[in-house]
Formats: sequence, structure tokens, C-alpha cells
Amino acid sequence: MRLAWATIAAIIATVAAACGVAASLPASIVIIEPLTVSISNETSTLAVKVMVNGNEVGIFQPGERADPIDQSRLPSPPWHVVATTLSGRPLTAYDVKPGDVTRTEYGGGSSGQSGKAMRVDLSCGRIDIWSGPPMLGPPHDLMPGRSYAPGDCDP
Repeated sequence: MRLAWATIAAIIATVAAACGVAASLPASIVIIEPLTVSISNETSTLAVKVMVNGNEVGIFQPGERADPIDQSRLPSPPWHVVATTLSGRPLTAYDVKPGDVTRTEYGGGSSGQSGKAMRVDLSCGRIDIWSGPPMLGPPHDLMPGRSYAPGDCDP
């Protein structure tokens, strides 16, 4: 019985290929998405200032999330995005330009996204800042034992 089903499947595949069915499936389509900047401040003590092209676009308190940051506060791209403490100590930075954030539609209804993102793990929590889809990964409190620089959560 197993051999009969394998033979039937092979015949169907051969007929489909001969009819051009496989060639008629749509190719993937890449769509350039509008740029945004988002932040998740998952620290317990640290306020984070976000600068875009040298201009402050917001201060985000511990536990605050902006997904996305208000577009009216952002200049025209390209952007140099910097996250600092309130005293100005750099935490992370990235550059993003039009075309860096995309969505890809694949045949069969599936899709994927790409963008730019940075993550900072500190002793007081995690800071994610991104353009496009948010970062994935285990929660900060489930990360295996790590060592942190002294004063990593000082303002």
C-alpha cells in the first residue's frame, strides 16, 4: 500500500511540473516599510533618553515601552539613533535608512520581516531599541548567569 501511495504522489508531481504548476507559484515580494523607532525600557531603575540625529525624541522611564515613538518627534531619515542615560552616558546606537526595514511576502501566504535593532543587558534589566520588528529572545530574568560592569545601571 505504501508503494502505491508513493507512485501516485510521483505521478501527481510529474504531471504538475509538466503543466507548469510549480512555475506559476508567486515569487517572494519585498516591501519597503516606513521607518519607525521603538523602545522597551525593561530596567528597574534607569531612565533612558533617545536621541535621533542629535535631537532628543523622548525620555523613557523604567518599565516604559513606546512602540513606536511618536513619529512627529522624528526628523527625516536617515537616522542615527542613540540611547543614553539621563546624564548622557551612551548605552547603545544604530543607524537606519530607508530600505533597511522590509517585509517579505512569500508564496503560500507566509511572510517575514527585517529591520535594525540593538539590545543592552544590564544588571538592572534590559533595553531594546529598534526600527522594524521587535527583537526576539528570552526574557532578561531567564538569561543564564552574567557578569556586569560595576556601575552599569548608574544614571
